[in-house]
Amino acid sequence: MLGWIGLGIMGKPMAKNLVKAGFGLMVNDLDQEAVKELVEDGARSGSYREIGEQCDAVILILPNGGIVQDVLFGKEGVAETLSSGKTVCDMSSVTADESRFCFRKLKEMGVGFLDAPVRAGEDTGPYGYVVHGRRAGSSLGFSGGPILASPSKGQAYGRPKAAPATGNPHSSHKK
Repeated sequence: MLGWIGLGIMGKPMAKNLVKAGFGLMVNDLDQEAVKELVEDGARSGSYREIGEQCDAVILILPNGGIVQDVLFGKEGVAETLSSGKTVCDMSSVTADESRFCFRKLKEMGVGFLDAPVRAGEDTGPYGYVVHGRRAGSSLGFSGGPILASPSKGQAYGRPKAAPATGNPHSSHKK
């Protein structure tokens, strides 16, 4: 089972593509209508703690690093139930320092971390998203298959340099 937190403008269509590709997905977002839509498509709904406990890997696509840290390490956060050997992939718009903070805290728990910010725009190719892998503590080791390809409708475009940390105002998560 794969956890997905963040069903905003970019997260929701990516999560839908994973469901369509046959991945078992447990989702969470502050926008319960978005969660309901994914559940109707075949995903399961879960709390942050349930996602940490029941999912092999957790993908976050949230507006900023403060929200990422709160979702992971806050009260009732994902990290409370994560166990060694699992992986967190952060596709949010965060700074290098925020990413390193998450990496270090998760590493202490034996949890892998991949910082793979996503952006959309005219130069993102025919699939609409670019996945930038950077400052990775591990690869996304999920037994379900190549998950970074599925959100982008079949292809993930990588770039050797980091995407700018510009913030992401279009998610439904509010601080």
